[in-house]
Amino acid sequence: TTDAYLDVLDVDGSCIVEGILSPASDGKKDRTYPHPFGLTIEETFMYCIDLGAPSSPSLARKLLGRKDIEYKREVAEPRRTVIELIKESGLPVSLEELFFNLPPMQPRYYSIASSPLVHPNQIYITYRPVKYITTRGTLREGVCSSYMKNLHNITEDSTFTPYLAAKINSNPTFRLPKDEGTPILLVAGGCGVAPIRAFIEERIARAGQVGCSMGPAYLYLGFRSPGDAVYRSFIQKGLDRGAITEAHISYTK
Repeated sequence: TTDAYLDVLDVDGSCIVEGILSPASDGKKDRTYPHPFGLTIEETFMYCIDLGAPSSPSLARKLLGRKDIEYKREVAEPRRTVIELIKESGLPVSLEELFFNLPPMQPRYYSIASSPLVHPNQIYITYRPVKYITTRGTLREGVCSSYMKNLHNITEDSTFTPYLAAKINSNPTFRLPKDEGTPILLVAGGCGVAPIRAFIEERIARAGQVGCSMGPAYLYLGFRSPGDAVYRSFIQKGLDRGAITEAHISYTK
């Protein structure tokens, strides 16, 4: 966590980063600072760096003080983070070294699960909170999915204002056919049901329009277990409205 890094570095997280030099110890000159200036140290750790990602091979060797590490076995497969390596070795590390070498936060991509025809000013997404135990017995949780899950726990009395930075990446080839009479086959598994839900929702809306004559739509979905089978009532609604011709759901367990 952010607090763990601040404790190890013994720095004031409220200090604003206005300029920082590339650490001379990394052997690279004139490196561009990878994060925005004007943020506090704490904000940089919280929003700009993926603290849950495994260390890079070069940084892992430096933090462990060994050049002969078996990176895949010791770091990559157990997904050991930088803070874990720092605590294991006890070797000193500077704020500059971390800011220039920690993995930057990467965008997470989710398919839109709603139709703009039904929700022109809203976007629905489908996600499963990521949570697992590493081979070293450490609990790991997904950065974005856990954040979104925790947003549901915020009450009106909370001093925290929830927000989610996002943008839309258009995919012009992944759409329903312009000709509504064209037969379609919808196949998905797990959270891949998200865009399928959007297609079904749009077909339900179109089915209620006067003069609309849609072609058949065959749906095949796969889930790990019946408990994972989301949108069953929604799929039934699609069948009842004629938006889906047939629906087949299978389970792997």
